Amino acid sequence: KYDWISIVPRLLKGEGALQNYLHWLSYEDYLQKEFERKESQKFQDVLIEINEMLFGKQITKIDKQGRVLVSDNDNKHIEYPIEELSSGEKHLLLLLLEISRRCWPGSVLLIDEPEISLHPGMQKDLLFMLEKFCKKKNIQLIMASHSETLASYVHPHERIVLSSLEKSVVEA
Repeated sequence: KYDWISIVPRLLKGEGALQNYLHWLSYEDYLQKEFERKESQKFQDVLIEINEMLFGKQITKIDKQGRVLVSDNDNKHIEYPIEELSSGEKHLLLLLLEISRRCWPGSVLLIDEPEISLHPGMQKDLLFMLEKFCKKKNIQLIMASHSETLASYVHPHERIVLSSLEKSVVEA
C-alpha cells in the first residue's frame, strides 16, 4: 500500500536536481492516480518537452532501481543512467529543465553566460534549443555572454555587442 515510500531515500541521496525533479514529477503522477483516482502525466509531459529540444539523446524513463535512463537516438534499445552523460550534457539538460519548469508563455528569460562548461559545438546546440523553446512558448530571450563562439551563432540583427563601456559603443 505504501510503495511510494521506497522512493524517498533515493530523493534524499542528493543524486542531482535533474533526477530529483523527475522523480518528484513521477511521484506526483503516482499520487494523483493512487489517491485522487485521476490520471496525470506531468512526468511524460516534461519528458516530451525536454526531448523535443535535445540532439541525439532522449530521457526514456525511471527504472525499478530509481535511475533516470537515457538513450541515444541512433540506438534506442540501449539505455544507460543519466549519470553517464558528459558534464556538458548534464548542464544542458538541467538548464533546459529549469527553463521548462519556470518559464510561462510570454515570459522574459534572462540568462547570464549559459555557455560555461560547454564546448563550442554544444554552445551552438544550446542556442538552437533555446531559440526553439522560446519561439514555441512566445518567450523573449536576453542572454549575456563573453563567448565569441556563441555570439557568432546569433543573427547580427539580434545581438548587441558592448565593445567598450567607456566609449558607450553599441554595435547592432
